[in-house]
Amino acid sequence: MAVAEEESTGDMFCSAASADTSSATWDFWVATANIESQITWFQWNEPGDFDTGIESEPQLSEEEKKEQKEAERRAKKLLLELIGRTDYKKFCRSGYLDVEGRNRRIYRIIPRAQMKVFEGKDKLDVPLETLCIITPNHYLPEADEVVWKKLMIEADEEELLKIANHF
Repeated sequence: MAVAEEESTGDMFCSAASADTSSATWDFWVATANIESQITWFQWNEPGDFDTGIESEPQLSEEEKKEQKEAERRAKKLLLELIGRTDYKKFCRSGYLDVEGRNRRIYRIIPRAQMKVFEGKDKLDVPLETLCIITPNHYLPEADEVVWKKLMIEADEEELLKIANHF
C-alpha cells in the first residue's frame, strides 16, 4: 500500500499530519496561555483587520494556485523518494526531519523554521545552537526546502555552517 493511501484522505502526501498540527498547536496554546494570548492567536490565524506589519502575499490566480499545488505534489514525491517510506512517514507525523552530518551532529530540519542542531543521536533534548538559513524570495514548496537543506548537510556541511546565521 502506498504512503499516500495510508497517510491521507484526499491529498497525496502528509495531509493528515499537517491538518493535525494546527489543532494540536491550538490545544497546547489554550492549555498554556492566558486570554490575551488566545485573542492574539485568533488575530493571527483568522482573516480580518489585524495589522501584523507584514505585507500580505499577493492574491494568486487560479492557474498560479494550481501550479503551486502541483509543485507541492512533485516536491513531496521527491522527498519521499529521497528519504524512503519509513522516514517519510516519520516526517509526516512529527513535522521535522533529522539528518546526521559528517561531524555526527544531528540537524533537525523543520519546514519554514530555523534548524536546530543537536550534539548527537543520544542527545536530542537540548539543541547546541539554532541555524537560520535564508530561503529564496520566490515560492518554494516546503518539501523542496527540506530536500535542499538535507542535501546541503550531506554534500557540504561546512558551507552550510558558513552561510547560516547562528543563534
